[in-house]
Amino acid sequence: MKSVYKGRILDILQRKDMSTAELCVLVHCTQRAAQQLLARLRRQGLVYRSGWRRQPDGIAAVFSAGIGVDAPKPPRTTDKERQQRSRAKETQEEKEFRQARERAKKIKPRRDPMIAAFFGEYK
Repeated sequence: MKSVYKGRILDILQRKDMSTAELCVLVHCTQRAAQQLLARLRRQGLVYRSGWRRQPDGIAAVFSAGIGVDAPKPPRTTDKERQQRSRAKETQEEKEFRQARERAKKIKPRRDPMIAAFFGEYK
């Protein structure tokens, strides 16, 4: 089956490197259709992954037209890096709320001695 988008996608990629999400907006197709077409074009050797771009929902491959070597996928961000990035964005009010919540987790509730005799201390 011949794709009607093949020529348009190749023409766009010759001018500028793009991800599948950006391509499907310009070509007016679904993202899945753009992914399948780009996979077919990669197998034929007409496009290659020129790089990767971080987006809010994850990492997206950036494609270029022509012959080239696929760029390696960057390593995943660690939990510590994600935490630092989110804490850099939080306001002073959010920071104080988070710190108060962390302090509250450390508080050990006291138990009535009679209840503690029957059921034990809090763990």
